[in-house]
Amino acid sequence: ASYFLIVWDLVSFAQKRGISYSGRGSAAGSLICYLLGITKVDPLAQGLLFERFLNENRKELPDIDVDGDE
Repeated sequence: ASYFLIVWDLVSFAQKRGISYSGRGSAAGSLICYLLGITKVDPLAQGLLFERFLNENRKELPDIDVDGDE
């Protein structure tokens, strides 16, 4: 949960300052990322798979890719 909140804090910082950003990659399959505003695509509506973001066969922890203008 801490990781999601750290990334949320970063995108909130960007939003407040009018900096464009985009969450991308496998994190787009996470409903939590969408609800926090980290990604802008509703994974349920688009049929994206959460398993691409986090699954039992993945050895490393998931990451959230965020690109920004500045």
